[in-house]
Amino acid sequence: MRTFLLLATALILLSGCATASIAPADAARIKTIGIVSAIGGEFSVQHQGVTILTDESSTGPAPDWKLDEFALRAASEVLGQRYQVMPVNYDPAPFVQEAQKRHERNEVGEAVRDLAKSNSPDAYVVLQSVSQTNPVNPTGRGDFRGVGVYSHSTIFGTQVVSIYAVYYISVVDGRTFQVVAQSPAAIARHDLMIEERSPPAKRVDGSWWVDNVDAVTPQQKAQLNDGFRQLIKDSLPVTLRDLKLIP
Repeated sequence: MRTFLLLATALILLSGCATASIAPADAARIKTIGIVSAIGGEFSVQHQGVTILTDESSTGPAPDWKLDEFALRAASEVLGQRYQVMPVNYDPAPFVQEAQKRHERNEVGEAVRDLAKSNSPDAYVVLQSVSQTNPVNPTGRGDFRGVGVYSHSTIFGTQVVSIYAVYYISVVDGRTFQVVAQSPAAIARHDLMIEERSPPAKRVDGSWWVDNVDAVTPQQKAQLNDGFRQLIKDSLPVTLRDLKLIP
C-alpha cells in the first residue's frame, strides 16, 4: 500500500495538473523555511484573435518591476506566522530554466540542492513561472507562464482583456531535496455558498491593454505592476493553505 501511495503522489507531482499537499508527517517536521521566487523576471503580452492566424504575442524582461522581491516579502509575511523564515541567497536563472523544462521532468529539487548550505532550512518554498495551457480562457489557445496581459476577440468583435500571474509553488525537503508538495497558484472565488479555485487572473478594462511589451507607458506599467502584485498577494495564502503549510 505504501508503494502505491508513493507512486500515486509522484504521478500527481509530475503531471502538474492538481495540488499535491504535504503529508502531515513532513509538515510536522518543518520549523524553518527558505523561500525562492523566480516568477517575475519577464512580462508577456498575448492576443488571441478569432483565428490562429491573427494571434500575436511578445515577451520582454521586467527586472525593474521587482515582482520577485515583492513575492518574497509577501510569502515571508504569510509563512512567518508559523515558521522561522531563513534568508536564501540564490540566482533565479536555474529556477527559470528548470521551470521551462517542467513538462519533460521535475528537477526543482536538484536546483535547490545546488544552493543549499550546511545551515539549510527544513524546507524550501519555491515559486516558479511554470507554463500552463491557457488558464485564463478555458476555450483559448496558447501557453502562459509568469505575469502578463491577455486579450481575446469574441465572435461579436469585442475585445476582452485580462491580467494574470501564472506560477507554481513547490515544497522541497531541505534534507533529501525531494519535492514533497506542489501546486499551481490559485485564488479563491465564491459561487453562492461554494468556494472554488481558479488561476490568478482578473478581467480588466481596455486601458490595461498594450500592443506589445515595448509599448507600455509609465502609467500602464504602474497599473500593471500593482495588478500583478495583488494577484500574487491574493494567491499566496490560498495556495499555501491548499498545500497544508498553513491552517
